[in-house]
Amino acid sequence: MVDGRTVYYMLKISILDSALGKGFLDKKLKIVNTARNWRTTKKLAEL
Repeated sequence: MVDGRTVYYMLKISILDSALGKGFLDKKLKIVNTARNWRTTKKLAEL
């Protein structure tokens, strides 16, 4: 899902094992991106 400048995606495998974790988006879109797992996202939302 795309929301403004934010992209949300759900993976069935680890981000580290996916093409996304190997810099695919960085290289294709020429951007810097970060990834958070759901547990971290929930903790950040609680702050």
